[in-house]
Amino acid sequence: MPVILGAMRSLTLSFLLLAACDGTIGDGGGGINIESPSVGEAVLEGGRLRARVWRLTPQQFEDEARRLLGELPDAGQYPLGESEAGLTNIAVRAPVDRPVAQRIAQITDDYGTWVTENAEAVSGCTDRDCAVAYLHGLLESAYRRPATDVEQDAIATLFDSILADHDLPYALGRSVQAVLISPSMIYRHELGAPFDGRIEGEAPEGGSISVLGDYEIASLLSFSLTDRSPDATLLAAAAAGELRDPQVRAREARRLMDDSAGVWQRFFWEWLDMYRFESSATALDVSDELQAAMLEEYNAFIEDTVVLQRGSLDDVFASPRSFASPELAAIYEVDHPGSGLQPITFNPAERAGMLTHAAWLVAHASREEEFVVRRGMGLYLHALCRNLTPPDGLDVNAAQEGLTPEDATVREKVEARSNDRVCGACHTVPDPIGLAFERFDAIGRRRDVYPDGHVVDSNAQVPGIGSVTSAADLGAALAESGEVQNCFVRRVAHSMLGADLGPQSVWVNDVTDAFVSADRSIEGLVVALVSHPGFVERAVIAEGDE
Repeated sequence: MPVILGAMRSLTLSFLLLAACDGTIGDGGGGINIESPSVGEAVLEGGRLRARVWRLTPQQFEDEARRLLGELPDAGQYPLGESEAGLTNIAVRAPVDRPVAQRIAQITDDYGTWVTENAEAVSGCTDRDCAVAYLHGLLESAYRRPATDVEQDAIATLFDSILADHDLPYALGRSVQAVLISPSMIYRHELGAPFDGRIEGEAPEGGSISVLGDYEIASLLSFSLTDRSPDATLLAAAAAGELRDPQVRAREARRLMDDSAGVWQRFFWEWLDMYRFESSATALDVSDELQAAMLEEYNAFIEDTVVLQRGSLDDVFASPRSFASPELAAIYEVDHPGSGLQPITFNPAERAGMLTHAAWLVAHASREEEFVVRRGMGLYLHALCRNLTPPDGLDVNAAQEGLTPEDATVREKVEARSNDRVCGACHTVPDPIGLAFERFDAIGRRRDVYPDGHVVDSNAQVPGIGSVTSAADLGAALAESGEVQNCFVRRVAHSMLGADLGPQSVWVNDVTDAFVSADRSIEGLVVALVSHPGFVERAVIAEGDE
């Protein structure tokens, strides 16, 4: 690589690392420390998030590059970052350290080479002035806001310096790489400008409160709900200075819900702890075709229930309506009208809601006959936002050994664990939840008798919820549970905002009240979340006051 390009690459790597550590990105960043806080420090007094920058996910970055340039070659992706409470795309968990910066540089280098090879097709340009105009437009689109004069002059200067020693396609390709690797492309900014805060509570000691700019709000809204950059309508609202108005944000959120299926499919998959689906299905010898049918049902159900029908948490947990292929309908023992994916209806007394669908049941099953612990604990930890830490040094198998005879029924094992002084500390609530699913085997078929001949009994007394007779009954009860509702709101906010607001946040409590008042409508929750002052307010900590 020529000296000038080697220097450019080193400079962009340094800029990426500096931006990630010291908060030097974007307008308004001078003198402000926007270093990503550690877990537990992402939310300050009054429920405000810190001013911050937020790295695009690998998929978001790839999608953005393809939006800007067209069908790019496969250059791979950089690491996603750690999850938090099972959720991915968490702001504090996605730093750009040196290995990530190097990987981004490699990816954008490949993209730049491809642009060089396809320069005229990509830009429509064969002369210098056209190429500079193209780059100016690319800046604005890549940065998701108007480009400043300084930024436009900088990209033109870079292009001209490369063009002095190389041909136009090469200069264009490397200039495009510079745009793609720039912090304003890779990061979403949430810095804002100072103002008098509206959330109850004082500004943090040694700091102040800022409100996000319209283009920052546009990016937050769009990526939160669609995983993509703002569309023309949202950018127009930003340009008109409308997005600080909560009613306008509510209007745009309702509109963006039409394109939010992918975000909700990822959210429910992560919130309800379904990441083991593939490994569990493989261990259970579920065929590739049937696995695909289960995933197809899951995606269709979430899109239809949350997006097309604008449904509620009750619908997700208790609707008897779903979709299935003939093969999956046979597992469910329901009529199927023909071939391919079709709407089906369950007997609501036996099966209702996604917790009774094969995908969730398989994700929480194993080769063992009893799935009580895995299914019950999965909901206890995730749907109720509970924590559970076994005592240090506890040997779980040894603790359960001898509690029941080898021929004990599943219910006898559950009761023995709950009544035991050691085991009961962890199993008293999760095990009754898991019992409600015992009518379903490992891949979701209904069963009345275990392989050992014992009769299945799914009646359960769940502490905090009450008596349930089946998984369908439990699903409806969970949707009505105040603890589940608060957990759901908290995790939706966590996923959309990339930070856990906490169980007692004023913001979460306000949104939960609005969510319940809207009959637990998921769209109503989103509207309440984005309309709240906390959505656009940020706490700014002066450098040196950490």
